[in-house]
Amino acid sequence: MKDLLVICGGFIATMLTNVLLGSTLATLQKNWSWKKFWSGFYKIATIIAGVCLLYLAFYLNPTIQVVSLGGVNMNLLEALKTIFTAGIVTYGALDLKKLVEIFKLKVTFDDVVDKDMISIPKENEIKKED
Repeated sequence: MKDLLVICGGFIATMLTNVLLGSTLATLQKNWSWKKFWSGFYKIATIIAGVCLLYLAFYLNPTIQVVSLGGVNMNLLEALKTIFTAGIVTYGALDLKKLVEIFKLKVTFDDVVDKDMISIPKENEIKKED
């Protein structure tokens, strides 16, 4: 449970940062919108509510394996930790890019190259059909 709280807290922090930095960027670009601002908080609130319900489902059924990721069977708690870790990576990168834009820095970001990161095997990628 403590692991999930730490990871979930990090995920929520990166999402909140994204909303706040997006608001700052929109203000600087003179296209700030109350609707977009509140929709960001609504998104965060619904994700938190959904996670609470998923945790309740895990608490009531801790032994049920719900997904296999990379050949590893996972219950709801393990899957949530994995998804939130990926969310931290995604939102963290977006937050850094927004900071670079706000400060008008000349910085480029490359994707992190690490064999331990989650990746989708090429045969499982969804290809867009014309």
